Amino acid sequence: MLKLKSATPRWIIASLDLLMSITALGLAYFIRFDMNTNMVAMRNEWLYNWREFAAYVIIKLSIFYAFKIHRGLVRFTSMEDSKRLLFASLTCTGMFIIISILRSTVFHTTYLFPSSILVMEFIFSLLFLTGSRFTLKLWYLESIKNPEPAQQILIFGAGSMGLIAKRTIENDQRNPQKVLGFLDDNPKLWGNRIDGVMVYATDQMERLSQQYALEVVIVAIRNPSVDALNKLVDICLSKEIKIQRVFCWIKRNRPYMTYNNT
Repeated sequence: MLKLKSATPRWIIASLDLLMSITALGLAYFIRFDMNTNMVAMRNEWLYNWREFAAYVIIKLSIFYAFKIHRGLVRFTSMEDSKRLLFASLTCTGMFIIISILRSTVFHTTYLFPSSILVMEFIFSLLFLTGSRFTLKLWYLESIKNPEPAQQILIFGAGSMGLIAKRTIENDQRNPQKVLGFLDDNPKLWGNRIDGVMVYATDQMERLSQQYALEVVIVAIRNPSVDALNKLVDICLSKEIKIQRVFCWIKRNRPYMTYNNT
């Protein structure tokens, strides 16, 4: 698989963002004209509205720069980046609306863009911007995966500490481990997915160990009950499964974790 660079230059990200925005605008026009257009119509539209298109590009670049969306590392794209893209797109659309109102009321001319175009452009632009980032993130993660067979593991504890443990393991691409799911004694969580993996009852561990060739169980609960922990240890010993305990503490507002064999 083609490997992506760990840090894409910002000018490339900014250029791609602008390109996808222009594509979104073009798609909005294409749909508005009932997907029936030709080169002559496109040429006439450009000659008549080239100032509006230039304003579109300037506003997009200015808002994107103000929100610093080009500074985010693609391989670490998160929901916070999606929120920033949403606010930037909303701001752009708001600017287009304000300019359109001013053109109509003060200068008595046409809107910058028709309302239907603005709505479709906002939707398409947001989808393209967020979708491309998560696509590139997945591509990057796939390109740097450890070629060695992954060690199959379960995490005992589907709370915040277990979630931190899962993400710590998955973010370290040099760690040849794969999280199959969570074990938890809370029946309300059974059968649900947390961060993309299933939550199982502790009683299902024997079946899971046979089905997935389970090798390690990581205990990620600060104060597990003695009975539940003893039961887990007994199952692990009978199946020759390693059991580790995760220790998490906060340093400078960031979680740090270590693993010790139990």
